[in-house]
Amino acid sequence: MAIVRTPAERMRDRLAITAVIAITIIMLAPIYWIASTAFKPRSLATTVPPTVFFKPEITPFIKLFTKRVQLLRPVDERALYREAVRQGVTFTPGGTVTVERPQLTSLRLSFSLVDPEDLDEGVRRLARALREVRRRERYSATVPVS
Repeated sequence: MAIVRTPAERMRDRLAITAVIAITIIMLAPIYWIASTAFKPRSLATTVPPTVFFKPEITPFIKLFTKRVQLLRPVDERALYREAVRQGVTFTPGGTVTVERPQLTSLRLSFSLVDPEDLDEGVRRLARALREVRRRERYSATVPVS
């Protein structure tokens, strides 16, 4: 036996479905906006009024997930930090953000608001600082003073 529904009940159901769809879109809009902004070129990410249609870029993600460096020998984080500051770049030493003293050298870099050219220059300066600290370690521990 079929259920007979009045036109008012059908209209109420349609309005309820429309309301659920509208609320869902409103609730998901910020998540879409955050995700789409991650793929916008830097020049379009902060425009007023906001840019809705754009050509997505994945360059920052490629750099993030493909450029990994691992130091084979530990280095004194404090000496590296001092030398990095002399070179004009800073980082957060890993020992300052962990409870126990790490066995290997670790550091945190913040690069979310940096242009790619400046990021490349910062990495070059950090590499110079690391080479200088390694050079000092090599020559400072060669001959004991008696």
